[in-house]
Amino acid sequence: METELLRQMNERIVKNFLDILILIELRRGSLSDSELADPRLVESNLSFLTKEGFITNRSVENQKLYALTDQGKEKVKIVLDSKNKLLGLFLNLFI
Repeated sequence: METELLRQMNERIVKNFLDILILIELRRGSLSDSELADPRLVESNLSFLTKEGFITNRSVENQKLYALTDQGKEKVKIVLDSKNKLLGLFLNLFI
């Protein structure tokens, strides 16, 4: 039961923060949707991030490669600079 609860919590966290996780992963360089995760899982997030101007995409050898824009890099910087505050908020849920 404990293992199942932890799996469910992990799934919810990943689902709710998938856009941020994608941006953080892209700071290392351009990636295709299949390199990020199951394309069906990330498709709506990639569309949203592109529409919002945080990432761009280009076609290379029948694949879409995604990369951060300057606006996306700034968002990643803000998130990483705020990680202690975010961690504190998360920990307060359990204290």
